[in-house]
Amino acid sequence: MPGRRITVSEETYRALQAEGLVRGKSPGSVLAELVEEGISQKAKKVLGTVSQKATKTKKPETPNNQKIPLREDQKAQQAVRDLWEGGERNRTEIARKVDRPPRTIQIWIREEIEKGELSTE
Repeated sequence: MPGRRITVSEETYRALQAEGLVRGKSPGSVLAELVEEGISQKAKKVLGTVSQKATKTKKPETPNNQKIPLREDQKAQQAVRDLWEGGERNRTEIARKVDRPPRTIQIWIREEIEKGELSTE
């Protein structure tokens, strides 16, 4: 899980730094340990329930769930062409409609225009 940022007072941060020196750890690690050590049984149950639900609903990381790169996905390319030729010029909107990153669509459209495959009119 990626780290999250939180805001603490200067006094709290200094206390975490001091505890970090004593434990030989970073202030963030100290904070994580203190929270994990001090969490109530009730909160642990909630975390367990939330964790189970997240695990059940998360799609497995398999090649079948990965998108085909746009350069290899003829259907997605055709969808972009159809939208473009239908008058849609907002690349971000096209990206949303074909479920691709906006930057990928921007680059692909630019390349297709340069090759003469898409018209700018």
